[in-house]
Amino acid sequence: MGWLHWSGLKFCLDLVPVDQRDAKARIRLGNEIDIRHILPTARTPMLVLHPMGDESCKIGEGQYVAEHILGARLVELPDDDHAVYLGDQDAIVDVIKALLAIIA
Repeated sequence: MGWLHWSGLKFCLDLVPVDQRDAKARIRLGNEIDIRHILPTARTPMLVLHPMGDESCKIGEGQYVAEHILGARLVELPDDDHAVYLGDQDAIVDVIKALLAIIA
C-alpha cells in the first residue's frame, strides 16, 4: 500500500517545476513509496504536521505516523492545503520553536 509517502521527498518534488507528464509520474511515485515499516526506527525528535482540512491525506494517516514513531508529536494545523509550507508559516515556526525549546 502506498498511501503513506515520505514527506521530505514529496516536499522536494513539489518545488521542482515539471510538465504534465512528469507531474503525473511524480504523483505516482509519491503514492507508491511506503515507509510504514521503518517508522519505528526513527530516533530523532519528530513533528508530524498535518493540515486539518487536507483532502489528499486524511488525519488518520498523520495519526498513524505519529503513533509509530517513538516520541513523535502530531500537530494539526488550521489549514486546508496539503502543502503545509504554503499555509500559515508563522504557526509552523511556532510549533518548531516549541519543540526545540523542549529538546534543548
